[in-house]
Amino acid sequence: MKRKIYKNTVVGVELNHKLGLPLWFSVTLGIMLVATITLAVGAASKGARLAALDDQRRVLTQENESLTANMVSGASLKEVSVKAESLGMIKPVEVVYLVDAPVASLP
Repeated sequence: MKRKIYKNTVVGVELNHKLGLPLWFSVTLGIMLVATITLAVGAASKGARLAALDDQRRVLTQENESLTANMVSGASLKEVSVKAESLGMIKPVEVVYLVDAPVASLP
């Protein structure tokens, strides 16, 4: 069985398309198509990562606001008073002032 040798062929595969495009153009077009698909996939994965980071930022911002609100309410005098009473501290009934009493004196 003899193979026919065609002009512009490699092992029986035509190098030119039916449109008559040159080989270099077809190869360049193929390379550009592969590069475009690769870049599109990369951009899509970066977009998904960006969306995940944006969701994480939103969650952390809400947590920060919640913690700030808790800190502000916990630092109020009313909350400190209630917490002190729950720990057994009571308001003094009588206040005693010490006048001229040596508390810590040197000999």
